[in-house]
Amino acid sequence: MSLSNYADLKVAVATWVNREDLTSTIPDFIRLAEARIYRVLRVPSLEVTTSLNISTTTGKANIPSDFLEARDLILEGNSKTIQLTRRPYGEVQANANTNNKGSSVPSDWARIGQELIVAPFPNAQYTIKLYYYKQLAALSDNNQTNYLTDQSPDLILFGALAEAAIYLKDPDMESVWERKFMGALSMIQRSSDMVEWGGNNFASRA
Repeated sequence: MSLSNYADLKVAVATWVNREDLTSTIPDFIRLAEARIYRVLRVPSLEVTTSLNISTTTGKANIPSDFLEARDLILEGNSKTIQLTRRPYGEVQANANTNNKGSSVPSDWARIGQELIVAPFPNAQYTIKLYYYKQLAALSDNNQTNYLTDQSPDLILFGALAEAAIYLKDPDMESVWERKFMGALSMIQRSSDMVEWGGNNFASRA
């Protein structure tokens, strides 16, 4: 059985639970599985970069609507490239309030709600690049493929089957699919971490 797209996935879920009366509910199982996955999984395929416009009067910028988690915030401009340090919001806000607006180069950042704030406030118009993990558009009849179907079909299948077992009030099968789901999730994340960090020798600063 192929698992190359959303249509295949729906057929697979129906086949594996051996039910023909869940056509209207299977999309819910898949969507719930996606939500669980994006709360935990952090792999290069979910990484993107965007440039932010930081206000020189408030030190704030809106974050993208698909934002899951920040990886890095990098300031560029006037021959400066600085990796900003993430700190608690209250600390960054206090730092922002105690510095004259537009007086310094930002060094710290925090997030609150749908905004990022940097401090001290920028003394010029810098390019701030946000490297972050994004949530992909949900699989649907109009969005047949994404990272999950292309590279991790077992993960999304087992997650959907676990949700189906909950719906069917079948604790035995729920336990089976939950173990399969968590095992696939752990293996995918571990493999990604090994590729990302394994064998790297980072140079120490003098």
